[in-house]
Order: sequence, then structure tokens, then C-alpha cells
Amino acid sequence: MGCTLPKCTGIQEKGKKYQKKLHHSKSQISLNETCSSQLADYISVEGIGTGAYSEVLVCKHSGSKSFRAMKIIKKYKLHKQHFHKSGDLIESNILDKLDHKHILKYYETIEDNSYYYLITELCKGGTLYARLKGKKQFPEKICLYIMYQILLAIEYLHSKSIIHRDIKPENIFMVDSESYDLKLADFGNSCMLSKSGHTSGCFGSAYYLAPEVLKGIYNCKVDIWSCGILLYALLTGKAPYKTKDKIQIKKCVLESPFQIEDAKVSMLSEDVQDLMKKMLSIDPKKRISAKNALEHPWIKAVNK
Repeated sequence: MGCTLPKCTGIQEKGKKYQKKLHHSKSQISLNETCSSQLADYISVEGIGTGAYSEVLVCKHSGSKSFRAMKIIKKYKLHKQHFHKSGDLIESNILDKLDHKHILKYYETIEDNSYYYLITELCKGGTLYARLKGKKQFPEKICLYIMYQILLAIEYLHSKSIIHRDIKPENIFMVDSESYDLKLADFGNSCMLSKSGHTSGCFGSAYYLAPEVLKGIYNCKVDIWSCGILLYALLTGKAPYKTKDKIQIKKCVLESPFQIEDAKVSMLSEDVQDLMKKMLSIDPKKRISAKNALEHPWIKAVNK
């Protein structure tokens, strides 16, 4: 789900029907101690996305006069794994720890009896998924710039023992419609690694799941697998598995995980083929890390 700014035509009129959502409860609590906003400080402008657990609005913050994204999360849809041991939302707890130019900026979370209202910066360029859908596939040079930014964000997360667990085009927002500058977003499936450096639980989207996720115990290398699948999709415009059925996709991931076939990527440079193969190593111990991926010859060519 994307937090993206729609066209301004008729935006205030469209926003009126959403305003009731921001005033249905008197119980309003900011979960971020550095912020003190109340729900009434936000004026809804337009709805821009819906999902199983939430919907997203464009809102104007009355204090700063800035436009922000508000993710409204239904409490009754949440499960134990969505909460930190402190009782806060995992997504809010993790976002509050982050400060990186390629990760969506977090402002605060407000709570009432029925919903959490997670407030973040608003990106104006849509999702990477929408951009890919429009372009079908990207030239290698653009993929290089995109993957460089994503790896910078992931290396930062992993240095803090955080796994994103849902790297996919829908969760990457474009800063504007002109450039390919981006922000990693949607930390609803993220987690902190235990002291052992491992975790468990099946989180993420089927196409992008690493094989070990379905086997039980795994570490931060699952994000790298997802990056390998993402890079393949960006370069070729193709899905890694032929089926669209989630159960069948997971069966493929477990029994015959996606691997790069030279004949199908022969038009690509040897360097990017090599990086994808290292990202998609079935054995996570042999899979390249985010730090080492940033040192790979293909990625290092970003500044050339």
C-alpha cells in the first residue's frame, strides 16, 4: 500500500468524506513522546489506498501546514506479532528508531479505541510497483540506481539488527514523479533480531519469500533474497514463478526456489548476473550480505 500524493484536482472536495474518520473518538494518545499532536490536528484530504489491515489518507497537519500520510490501522485485525513487548505497534516502534535518507520518515502514532493512526512523510511519486507497471521493465542503469538506494537502506537496517521482511515494489515509494529517488516503507512485517541473530515466522509476500522463511529459522539474509527477486523483476519485467496462486508459489519457493538461468538473462551484463546469483544463493550462509553487495562491482559503478 502506498502513501503517495494524488493529483490536486478536486482534492478538498474528495477529502470531505474521509474527515469523519478522524473524529469518531475522544480517546487520542500520541505514542511518540517527541510529538504531541492530536487527531484533530490532522485534516484529511483524500483516501489513497486500502488493504486488509488498513487504509491510507493524505492529511494536512494544521501545526506545520505540511501534507503527510496517515495509515489508519484497524485494531481488531492485528495479532500478537504486530506488537512490541512494550505494547506499542512493532511498526511504530521500529520506525521511531530509524533515521535514514532512503527510509520513510516517521512522525508519530495516535491511538483511539478502534484504530492506530500512523503518520509518516508523504512521497509524491507513487510506488515503485506503479512505476514498473507503467514502464514494464527498466534499463540496467536505472535498476542500478534503484538497487543502490535499497541496499543502503537495508544495510542500515541490518546494522541495527532489524529485518524488513517485506521487500517488494509496493513497499518502495518514489520521492517524486521525475526522478528515481526512493524511500523504503511499510515496516508492518519487520522485526528485531534476537540475541542469537535469528527469528522465525512466515511474513512477506509469496513471490519474494526466501526458502528458509518457510522452513522455520532465518536471519537478515531473507531481505537479500527479496532484493534478488526484486532486481530480476525490475530488469526483466517478469515474475519469478509462473503461477499466481499463493499456495503454489510457496510450494515452488520451498521445493524449487527461483534461480537465475543464463539463457534468460543473457542480454544483461555479467556483473549484474553475478550479483543476482549471489543474492539468490539458496544457502543463506553463502548469500551475499547487504554490506558486501554495496561493494560489488556492479553496485560500485553507480557513481561512474
